[in-house]
Amino acid sequence: MSQNTREFYFGYTRIFMTVVLAVLSALALLPFLYMAYLSLTQSSTLSLQWKPADLGLENYRRVLIHFHFFVTWKTV
Repeated sequence: MSQNTREFYFGYTRIFMTVVLAVLSALALLPFLYMAYLSLTQSSTLSLQWKPADLGLENYRRVLIHFHFFVTWKTV
């Protein structure tokens, strides 16, 4: 494989990984967006009592953050 071909594929690999990281970062925000949605649409007492654990999302954000840092560490 020539040097130009390697640089070509490496450039697209970086773009692909950047897109993947952007999507994962957006997914990590979903529980917070849902919490904001609930706080705007439900009664004030329900929104004050609501926690991410109510939806079983307590580990969701933690797993995504660890995966995000692992991928970032491997690609930088």
